[in-house]
Amino acid sequence: MRAYIATTAGEISTFMKDGSWEPVSVYAPTIKFTTANNELDEEEAEYEISLLAASVSLTRDENSNSSGFVLALEVDESLVAAHNENTIELKSPLLWEQVDCLFICERGDDELTWYARQEISDLLDKINNGK
Repeated sequence: MRAYIATTAGEISTFMKDGSWEPVSVYAPTIKFTTANNELDEEEAEYEISLLAASVSLTRDENSNSSGFVLALEVDESLVAAHNENTIELKSPLLWEQVDCLFICERGDDELTWYARQEISDLLDKINNGK
C-alpha cells in the first residue's frame, strides 16, 4: 500500500539518521476513502491522498513561505493496524528503507515535484544551506 507523510525537512533528516520513525499521521487511500470515492481509480486515489498530505504539510507553518514536504512509502498491509478515513495506524515504526520518494509542494501550486529516495540527502543539504 502506498502511504504518504506530511513532514518537514528537519523530520526527514532525523528519519534518515535514525532509520525509523513513528509519525503521527500516515495518509493512505484507505478502505473508507476508496469506498467514499469509488469513482477514482487506484492512481487517482493515491494522487488525491498525496495532495491531502501536501496540503497538511503546508499548513504546519502557516506564516512561512517554505515548501511542503511529503514522503511516499510502501507499507505492507500486514503492518496496518487500522484504517481511518484518510489515514492508517501502523503496528510498528516506519523504516527508511520503505521510503520510495519525496514530493515537494509550493504554496499556491497544486503540482508536486518528485525526488527519488537517492536524491533526498543532497536535496536536504541544498535546502539547509539556502541554495
